[in-house]
Amino acid sequence: MRPEIASQLAWLLRCGAQGRRSLARATGLGEIVVRQELERLHSLGLVEMERRGTLLTPKGRREFATVLSQVKEVEELELRELGLDRLTVGALIGGTVESGLSWRFRDLAIRTGASGAILISCTPQGPQFADSDEPLAARNPRDATLLQERFPARAGDLIVLVSAPDRGRAHLGLWEIITVLLSRYRHAAG
Repeated sequence: MRPEIASQLAWLLRCGAQGRRSLARATGLGEIVVRQELERLHSLGLVEMERRGTLLTPKGRREFATVLSQVKEVEELELRELGLDRLTVGALIGGTVESGLSWRFRDLAIRTGASGAILISCTPQGPQFADSDEPLAARNPRDATLLQERFPARAGDLIVLVSAPDRGRAHLGLWEIITVLLSRYRHAAG
């Protein structure tokens, strides 16, 4: 199982059954990659494949409980100042997630083919760059406003932005970061 793809598929299946084509479109991955991962998840009893599409099983909901509860929103964004390539995808991760050094997460995204990543901490004063605590609005006011509108965050939440030349690499880089962040969260909470 590829955790970054499995987590992304589980999150997309959280609201009900979906077909392979719609999952491939949403992820930017090829239908073959999606089919292979769904087959792996099915062999583990985490998804059920029906005529109307694939859906999470109760075991799958338990397996991906952290993803389903912590990832609040995933959205493709049109950022003017923070976008590092043609497409930027962002995720709002709820709760207190320790991000550590942002450059390590940027490197994870780059290894998947993304152009870069930015982590933004949500504070009572507004969004801040995770490493420097510099207010986002001081350097990128338009994008700060857009992110606050798109991701209604609470203090302690984290916004992850990943840019890439195409949807597949952007989402793959994003979910690679999310998977690592949430595995740290699961270890700290457990």
